Amino acid sequence: MSSIKYIFLLLFVSSFLWGQDDPVLLTIDEHPVHLSEFTYIYEKNNGNEADYSKASVDEYLDLFTNFKLKVHKAKELKMDTIEALRQELAGYRRQLAFSYLMEKELSDRLIDEMYERRKEDVNISHILYKTRRNASDREIESAIQKALEAYQKIQNGASFEALALTESDDKTTASNGGNLGWITSWLPSGFYNLENAAYNTSIEGISEPVVSKLGVHLVKVLDRRPAYGKIEVAHILVRHDSKRTKDPEAHIKKIHDMLLSNRPFDKVAMTMSEDKATATEGGLLKPFGINTFDRQFEEAAFSIKNNGDISDPVKTKIGWHIIKRISKPSESYEEFKARMKPELPKLDRYKIIQDILVEEIKESVDFKYNEELITSLKNNLGEDFFSYSWQIPQDLDQGILFEFGESGLFSLEDFAKYVKSNTKSRMKYNKEKNAQDALELIFEEYVQDISMSHYEKELIRKYPDFKALMREYSEGILLFEISKEQIWDRASKDTTGLEEFYKKNKNNYFHPTSALVSKYSFSINNDNLVKDIYQYASDNSAEKTKEKFNRDREILIVEQSEVEVLQLEKEGLKSKAGAISPLLTNPNNNLTSFKKVEKIIPLRIKPLNESRGYVIADYQQYLEKQWVKSLKKDYKVEIKEDVLDRLIK
Repeated sequence: MSSIKYIFLLLFVSSFLWGQDDPVLLTIDEHPVHLSEFTYIYEKNNGNEADYSKASVDEYLDLFTNFKLKVHKAKELKMDTIEALRQELAGYRRQLAFSYLMEKELSDRLIDEMYERRKEDVNISHILYKTRRNASDREIESAIQKALEAYQKIQNGASFEALALTESDDKTTASNGGNLGWITSWLPSGFYNLENAAYNTSIEGISEPVVSKLGVHLVKVLDRRPAYGKIEVAHILVRHDSKRTKDPEAHIKKIHDMLLSNRPFDKVAMTMSEDKATATEGGLLKPFGINTFDRQFEEAAFSIKNNGDISDPVKTKIGWHIIKRISKPSESYEEFKARMKPELPKLDRYKIIQDILVEEIKESVDFKYNEELITSLKNNLGEDFFSYSWQIPQDLDQGILFEFGESGLFSLEDFAKYVKSNTKSRMKYNKEKNAQDALELIFEEYVQDISMSHYEKELIRKYPDFKALMREYSEGILLFEISKEQIWDRASKDTTGLEEFYKKNKNNYFHPTSALVSKYSFSINNDNLVKDIYQYASDNSAEKTKEKFNRDREILIVEQSEVEVLQLEKEGLKSKAGAISPLLTNPNNNLTSFKKVEKIIPLRIKPLNESRGYVIADYQQYLEKQWVKSLKKDYKVEIKEDVLDRLIK
C-alpha cells in the first residue's frame, strides 16, 4: 500500500470515529445541527471567556439559533446554488486548503524529516556534471544524460572513484575519488536533492542522478555514524606565524602544561590566545556542527568526552589549538519544531516537498494522461499564444485528457479553457519559453490544481476544524447574501418604509443643546487696546466688535463654532449667553485670544436628510428583529435540552 493510500485510510477511520460522539443539539424543521458546530463557534467567538456557564451558553445559543435560521432560509431559497457564490466559496476553499496542507501536512512532514536526519552524519562522494547558473532545460538534460551514462558504467562494474577522477567537474574532490567527507542535515538551499540522495541511499550504494544548483550529481554513500550534532567549546590559538614565539609547537605545549596545573582556562585564553576575536571572551566559540571549521579542529573538539575537559595540542592549517569542551547542546523535538516552523518558508525544500506531495497524490489515483491530445493542442498554437487575444482552436479534439480518481474525467477542452482563463500563466513564460514548452508548464500547474482539489476532500475528513472552518465560510457567504437582500438593501432602497420608521422614532435623532462660541484672536503690544477689545466684546456682538476694531486695518480675527453645552467647561466657559473666558497669550507667537458664548442653541430634532445614516442603521436593526420573529414563526426550532445540559459547567 502506498503512503498516500495509507493516509487516506486513516482519514476515513478518523472521520468515522469523529461522528460517533457528536450529538444533535438542535433541529430546524427536522434539519439537525450538531453539538460540534455550536462549541466550535462558541469557543472561537468567546475566546478565554468561553466558560460554559449557563448564562453564557444560553445567551450565545440564542444568537447561534438566529444565525442558523437565516442560513436555513438562504438554503431554502437555493442561494447556495448561485454560481458566483459557489465560485467565491471555491476560492476560499483553495486558499484555506493550501494553508492547511502547508501547516499541518508539509510543514510537519519536513520538520520530522529534518529532525530525524539530524541524528545521523553521512560520509559521501560525488561525481559532478556542472551546469551554469540559471541553466536552460536543454543544458540540464544534457548533464543528466552524461550522469546516466556514468551510472550505467558503474552498474556494469566501473569504479566510481576512477570515474570521479576522469569525469567529475569538481576538481577539488576528483583526485580523492570525489569524497566530500561527512555531511549532516540540513544542507543549504539548492542542495535538498543531494541531501535526499545521501540519506536515502544505502552504504556503498550509488544514487541515480540528482540535480542541485551546481549541476547534476551521482552520489555514493561510504559510511554512516550517529550525528556529532553541535558542540560548544573554547580554544586557545598559537598561530604558525606567531609573533610571540619562534616555536609555536613548543609554546602551545607550555600553555598546555599551565592548564594542567589548574590555571583557569579563560584567564589563560585572554592573555595568551592569538585569536583576537575570541580571546576577550575567554576563547569561547558559538556552538557549531561539522563542516564549520578545519576538519582536524572539529574531530578533536567532538572527541572530548566530558564538559570541562581539555584536548591535547591540535595542529590545523592556521596554527596550534588547545580546546576545552563547554557543553553539548541538545534540542527536543518540540523545541526544534518551534524553532524551525517560522524558518521553513525560507528553505527551497518547502517548495520541493509540495511537488513531492502532488506526485504522491497522482500516484494514488494511478494518474496517466493522453500525450497525443496535448501534442495536438501544441501543434495548433499560434504566435498570439502569449497575448490576451489568444483563442481556443476551433477544431480542438474533444477527447478525454485524463481521469483523476473520484474527481472524474477531464477533457482537452477543459484544459484549453483553463489555459484561456489563466492569461497570467501564459504571459509569465513569454520571454523565456516557446509556446509549446510554456503549454507543458501550464499543464503541470493544471494537474497540480486538480491534485490539490482532490486532496481537499481528504482534509475535511481528517481535520474537524478544517471542516468547521469551511462550514463557517460557506454559511458566512450565505448569511451575507441573504442579509443583504432582506435587510441592508431593503433599508437603503425602501424610502417609504424608512420615512415611516423615521416619523415614529424622530425624537431619537437630534442636535443636543449647544452654544455658539466666538474665538477672538489678535497680536497687539498695546495693553490698553487689548483691554478695550476685551471689554467691548463682552458687551457687544462679534459683528460689532470686528466693525469697531478692524475699521482701518484687520487686527482682530473672529472664528465661530457650535459647541455642545457639555463641552463648554473644557473650553473654560460657563453654559450661558455672554459668558467669556479670561485672556490668554501664547508666548511662542505673542498671540492673545479669548472665547465668548454668543448664544445658547436649544435641543432640536434633526431632519431625515441630516440623520439618514443613523436612521438607516437603526432601521436595519428593526428589520432584522422583525425578520427573526418571522423566521421563528415559519420554522420549528427544537433544542435538545439533555444535550444542552451536558454543556453547562
